[in-house]
Amino acid sequence: MYLLFPSMIILRQIVNIPDKYSFIMVVFEGKWSKNDTVSIVAIINTPILFIGFTSDALLYHGRWIIIGNIISNLDSIVIPYYFKVGLPTEPQQLINYKLDVLRIATQQESDLLYRHHSMSPIGYQKMLQAYYDIGDLDNEDIKYNYKHIIDIYTQLNLPLYR
Repeated sequence: MYLLFPSMIILRQIVNIPDKYSFIMVVFEGKWSKNDTVSIVAIINTPILFIGFTSDALLYHGRWIIIGNIISNLDSIVIPYYFKVGLPTEPQQLINYKLDVLRIATQQESDLLYRHHSMSPIGYQKMLQAYYDIGDLDNEDIKYNYKHIIDIYTQLNLPLYR
């Protein structure tokens, strides 16, 4: 949960913990009043707005509050593949979310997929503020947009990894 502005909250879910340094989370579209009574099941059935890697800094410091533990929707969430950029003279490699090298990326995959990147929790807050018109939009934010990622996978005919 994240307090977007004094009376509104945004909800997110950790969907995978690939290593001890980061986790993959989704941010659900929608904002709720702090005083609303909304079921967690209803929240996880709202569209996903963003997905990506981050650290637990705001969880650790108590600024993100854990409100439940539901895993029934995890099989329906697609976890993105990214390509890893080597030296400029070397081919790019397609990797999974665990950073396992899958194979050399095709030119089209290199052109369309984004580099593996972990964003700070504050970066997600800034993306949300921009999405809800209370902050500036960064051109890099599109690479965390869930629908955009699924569209790229579909265009590349990549398997949707769950």
